Amino acid sequence: FLTSIKKAPWMSIVREILGKDVVLIHKGIFLSLPGSARQDYHQDGVHLTTQYQKPCHAINVFVPLVDLTPKLGPTEFCLGSHILDN
Repeated sequence: FLTSIKKAPWMSIVREILGKDVVLIHKGIFLSLPGSARQDYHQDGVHLTTQYQKPCHAINVFVPLVDLTPKLGPTEFCLGSHILDN
């Protein structure tokens, strides 16, 4: 399912949010081994412009390959972090 955008099970949700003409612009993997340093808070993408806030144009789909527990340090989302200048 990672080789074809048509086979990805989450694409119906992505299309509902962004529209039927959605395209895949990036896919990747992050590997965090036991004992890895903690990641700082960060945005996964840049704004299309720094002049004004544009509407949503991208979605990051997170597919963990292990059970997420507090001990493993699961991904956190910060309310408002998508807003320009936050």
